[in-house]
Amino acid sequence: MPVTQEMGYEYKLASGMDISNQGLELNLSASILKNTPLKWDLSFNASYNKNKLEKLPENREATVIGDHKLQVGQSVDAFWVYQNKGIYTNDSEVPVMNGKPLNINGVPFKAGDPVWTDVDGNNQINDNDRVLTGHAIPPYTGGLTNQFAYKGFDFSFNLFFALGHSALNLRDQQRYDFATLDNIQSLQSVKEIFFWQNTNQRDDYPIYNPQSSVHPYRAEQDLFLEKLSYLKLRNITVGYTLPIKKVGSNIPKSLYFYLTGSNLLSFSNFSAGDPELVNFNGTYDGYSLPIPRSISLGLRFKF
Repeated sequence: MPVTQEMGYEYKLASGMDISNQGLELNLSASILKNTPLKWDLSFNASYNKNKLEKLPENREATVIGDHKLQVGQSVDAFWVYQNKGIYTNDSEVPVMNGKPLNINGVPFKAGDPVWTDVDGNNQINDNDRVLTGHAIPPYTGGLTNQFAYKGFDFSFNLFFALGHSALNLRDQQRYDFATLDNIQSLQSVKEIFFWQNTNQRDDYPIYNPQSSVHPYRAEQDLFLEKLSYLKLRNITVGYTLPIKKVGSNIPKSLYFYLTGSNLLSFSNFSAGDPELVNFNGTYDGYSLPIPRSISLGLRFKF
């Protein structure tokens, strides 16, 4: 928990935070075809979970830790962001109150700056105008497995889905925020050789003035918040069992040939590619190790 500056340090550890998780789980399995030459077994599972912050230490209603806000009554995995509504195309579009234009930290907005919602209506953009929205953890998850068998052949596949969550695309944010990063004395200012490549990059962001003092391409805005729902083909297997007439004790009863593919297909609107490369906190920085697609051919003996 944050403490006053007079104490000589920034935070202290405190107990007393309560979080509730409520949800439903469903598991179904059935042998749809079992008394026919073609066998078909199916299993399906789905779950829903909702979390809510019930209590904070010292009976506080809210606290800010880094760039994350915890507020009683809200989800703990929500993003804390400004609501982006477009771009000011000329100075006359900037709201004016008491003769003063809309500002952020005393810096007035001008043409070429983003339109951020002034939630409290005081003609100033600050942390009070950031809202809690979305989920870093998917509320809905589940899977579907099908297994087919016909004579000596078998075929199976597994699907997995996650729905209702989002990701903050920091990779794109850093590309567009180059003017700010260039002035930072840290490793963030170092650009990789592929920094300007358009691979896995959206092309529909508003073109703000990157030199503006309002810092238009800051990360804490829903401009870079993307839906992360996806469906994945986890694996698929095709096999054939070849029976062998037993001749001796050292001769196998059967040979099983199989071909298995893993992580073959992914269906998602996430602009950066594989949605499972997003960090646990709902941010994507582009540095996660990719999950490889693999195909394997095997042979199994049964004695």
